[in-house]
Amino acid sequence: MGMETRSDERPSAARPGDAGRGAAYERRTTEAGKEQTSAIWSEAKESVRSVLGEKQAATAADIGDFARALRSAARQIEHNAAATRIAEQTADGLERLSGTLRGKDLNTLVREIESFARAQPAVFLGTAVAAGFLVTRFLKSSGTPESRLERRGDSVAPSGPYGEREQPY
Repeated sequence: MGMETRSDERPSAARPGDAGRGAAYERRTTEAGKEQTSAIWSEAKESVRSVLGEKQAATAADIGDFARALRSAARQIEHNAAATRIAEQTADGLERLSGTLRGKDLNTLVREIESFARAQPAVFLGTAVAAGFLVTRFLKSSGTPESRLERRGDSVAPSGPYGEREQPY
């Protein structure tokens, strides 16, 4: 009385043709996952491009306004010719940048930036660091007077329930 197995009691993995069906199912599942991922990625890229396109136009306008303000301030500097010249040159560069942002689509700008970064990586990195520093300084200095006082730890108005600063115990 040995242990005999009937042919219809085989485990499902042992049935002929099951391995091929499993591999086909796995391929279909993998392909479906890839298609879904690709569709999500495409939607995300399009959404980001749309937002960046809007920001590009607003940034170009802001840079143009800043260039005009800088040029106006440069004309009012009478006692320092070097400062006037530097401010005028900076305003010229900003106006060119503003025009470039207005006149080119996002993909073209990205390709040009990538090309410049590959051709001159040290200059690109230095420029990126300097631009980041300037933007940070500008953002810090452009806050409201109240926010500057709060960063220093001063108080604009009494903040406690009785008109005094609350102290943690």
